[in-house]
Amino acid sequence: MLPGIQEEKTPAMIELAGFLGYPSGHKNMSPLQKIKKKIGEILLEKGLITQKQLNEVLAIQKESGKGKLVGQILVELGYLTSEEISLVEALHQGVPYIKIDRCEIDPQVIALLPEAIMRRHQMVPIDKIKDVCTVAMVDPSDQAAIDQAQLLTKCTVKVFTTTISECRDAIE
Repeated sequence: MLPGIQEEKTPAMIELAGFLGYPSGHKNMSPLQKIKKKIGEILLEKGLITQKQLNEVLAIQKESGKGKLVGQILVELGYLTSEEISLVEALHQGVPYIKIDRCEIDPQVIALLPEAIMRRHQMVPIDKIKDVCTVAMVDPSDQAAIDQAQLLTKCTVKVFTTTISECRDAIE
């Protein structure tokens, strides 16, 4: 297992999963189960943001087109941290979270994707074993980005979610 992967039920993940509605300590509770609500709804229901903040974020998102995610806007406005968003997104999307700064990434692995693609899709290849390339990305639901990574790396792509700042730092 790669260092920094939060796939196991760590106390922080169990606490966050419980906060998001999973029964605490329930034997079937998995931090990787997909939640079928929009991220803004979950944040609102759990009191992490107010209705006014959500409305503001949705208005900004509408103005910017499809370029910005709700989580990105919440972080930019200072309502939540990028790590809080990434943890909620990981649970929401059923995708494990990884801290890129805890990974030792081979420069040859980083070179699998052009920098322009990494920046455009906010994704970083972090590992490659045989024909499987592990990629950390801000929006793990971006299937077009995943497809492009598979095409360019000629590998099956395994996806993890990460923060915007960690992704940016890894690219630079």
